[in-house]
Amino acid sequence: MGISRTKSCTRKEKHRMQARERRLTYDEMPKFLQVVKQEKSEIVKCFILLALYTEARKRNVLTMKWRRFC
Repeated sequence: MGISRTKSCTRKEKHRMQARERRLTYDEMPKFLQVVKQEKSEIVKCFILLALYTEARKRNVLTMKWRRFC
């Protein structure tokens, strides 16, 4: 039995993540904003509210220049 020259993991099909989309309902929004107000970190509050109001993707919000917003 010799050493295999191919990687066994290259033959397997990659697992693809299922895209998931969920939006807050009109009734959920006040409760959500109350929880955000209780957050101690101003940066986290800015991040959440900016993402919520702009519907930007997480990666896009993370790469923004924060000094422009906070």
